[in-house]
Amino acid sequence: MKIALLNPESYFGDPPLGLGYIAAYLKKYSKVPVETGIFDKQNLIAGLKKFKPDVIGCSAVSETFYAANELAKKNQGGN
Repeated sequence: MKIALLNPESYFGDPPLGLGYIAAYLKKYSKVPVETGIFDKQNLIAGLKKFKPDVIGCSAVSETFYAANELAKKNQGGN
């Protein structure tokens, strides 16, 4: 199973630590083989098209909630 974890805003150039924790947990404890990818705004569309995930998760904290919400709305239905 391929799981994409999205960071809707990149402030420091590094993925959020929480997404790294989630990716590591999934790889270690999932009952099925898991491949994860962490994507930010700079490589989002091209990265997702190349990665072809089965599931997409999006990080959101108070500061990025609206950006995450807009990102989800724009990409509903595989658009």
